[in-house]
This record gives sequence, C-alpha cells and structure tokens, in this order.
Amino acid sequence: MMQLLTVRNLSVQFKYNQGMKYALNDVSFDISDAESLAIIGESGSGKSTLALAIANLLPSTAKVVSGKIIFRDSSGNLINIAALPRYSDEMRSLRGKGGISVVFQEPSSSLNPVYTIGWQLFERLLQTTERRDNVRQRINALLKEMGFLDPERVCNSYPFQLSGGMNQRVMITMGLLGDPRLLICDEPTSALDVTTQAQILRLLTELKLKHKFAMLFITHNIDVARFIATHVLVLYKGVVMESGPVEKVIEQPMHPYTQYLKRSVDAIKDAERAYSLEIKNVKSPSMSQGCPFSSKCSHALDLCHGELPSCVEVDGRTLRCWLYQGA
Repeated sequence: MMQLLTVRNLSVQFKYNQGMKYALNDVSFDISDAESLAIIGESGSGKSTLALAIANLLPSTAKVVSGKIIFRDSSGNLINIAALPRYSDEMRSLRGKGGISVVFQEPSSSLNPVYTIGWQLFERLLQTTERRDNVRQRINALLKEMGFLDPERVCNSYPFQLSGGMNQRVMITMGLLGDPRLLICDEPTSALDVTTQAQILRLLTELKLKHKFAMLFITHNIDVARFIATHVLVLYKGVVMESGPVEKVIEQPMHPYTQYLKRSVDAIKDAERAYSLEIKNVKSPSMSQGCPFSSKCSHALDLCHGELPSCVEVDGRTLRCWLYQGA
C-alpha cells in the first residue's frame, strides 16, 4: 500500500507562562491507504494535539517547531501540511473533498445550536462541491447509512433535539460528506454510554470498509483500540513509546509504559491490585530530559533519566526505550 500520511520528527510546543513547553516531541509514524491507526495514551499525552497538527488546526498558542506532516492528495501530490498557513487556500482544499476530515470528541461543541442539522450539513456539502442539485437527496442517503430511519426529521431538528449519540452520527455524516481519504476521530465515543459507543464503533468500521478511507482514531481505551484499529501508536507526555500492529503492541507489549498501561486497565476490576500496582511503580519524579516515563518505570537505568533514547525496530514494532537499544 502507498503511504497516505507520513509524519516525521514532529515536535509541537505551547506557550507556557514565560516560556515554551513540548506537547509533542520527535513523533514519527505512517498511515497507509485504508489503514486504521489508533493513538492511545492517558490524558495529557498529546493525542489531541497530534490530531490538530495533522489538520493544521493548532491554536495560536501552539507552534510546530520541527518536523514534517506529508499528505498525499487525490492527485498524488505530496503536501507538507506543517509548512502551510492554517487558512491558506491549499489547506482549505485539503480539508475539503478527498482530503482530511475530523470528528471531534464532543458534538455539542462542534454543531451550531441555532441552525438545523440539515442547514449545517448543506453548508458542509457546498464546501466540497459546486453542484447544488440533489443536495437533499445526497444528505438523506448518507444519513440513512448512519442508521437514521427518518432523515427528514433529523434534518429539520436542532442539535439540542437529538441525543448525544445521534449528534455524533451527524458529525460523522458531516465528516464523510467530503469523501475524505483520511478521517481523524478524536475520542468520538468517550462521552457516550457503553451501548451507544459500541454502535458508533461498529458504524465506523462498516463505513471504513465501504468508503475505503484511512482512519486515525484517538482513544484512551485499549479495548476500543483493539476493536477499531489494525495498528496502534502509544503516546506518553508527547513521546511515542511503542508502535506497531495492534495484536503485537496490545497483546504482547514490550515497552514498560505499554505494559504499565495494560496492567492498569486489567487492574480496574481489582482495587487492591490497582493500589499495589501504583505504589510499586511510582518513584521520585524526575525533571530530567530523558525518557518521560523514567520516573515511574521499575526498569529504569541511570541513562533513562538523562537522555531520550532513539527509536529502534524490535519484533515488528518500533520502540523508544534504552532496554532495547542493543537488541
């Protein structure tokens, strides 16, 4: 498969008091056509910052200080998103037909409460095509794909008249109206109940197979990543700890942080085990420039506190850990 998205050595900093603070540090990965990549990690690991950087939607307080974000457009041209102005015509085009679409975590913050669903979908469709004929029919057809039995009623409704799950399906509809080649989903199910979450995940899987788009799915839930993705990338404090096929990284994690993450999830069912896990692994905090997980890692070496390791290929995956530098 050809590479659709190539991220190389991406570093993003935010203004912090009187200085700058890294949100992403030397992040690299690839997404192929029709591939599903899950980005997992705890809150504050840089997952949403990565999504915003790829879509060139970083806030004014953030800055890409190094690296490239190369996207192959529908014509086969390679475009460095990191070098484009946010509101340039080329970037707007990439967010239009055949480019990149984003489905955010909370639909109520993305949908305008004073306009009907139909009006907002209509405006989105006009951004990707100059054709105004059969617009309502095209919107209704896609809404039916989303599981809406009465698309007309949905189009005539305001966001507050629909449930959270229905609004999230509307947001997915909006994302797919431009026939994207890459759909970025930023924790789109975390605010939903378990039953609705499962419905949305199954829907996304079916739509991906039908429309053949690639997907970057951000989540803090390992089980969701296992269900939705073919490959996974583990972030911690802006650094990629481990990446590779989902069955290798999640089922047989090698990096101490990925192992810690999986043990923490397994320990949720056992409060005593969770408590002992936390006490066992947390050490004195470190302010060094080394591995960000070194202060909590039970395998940490002296070198881990002072220098960030380079990436190394081990057993079909990529690791950033001093324990495997000689592998």
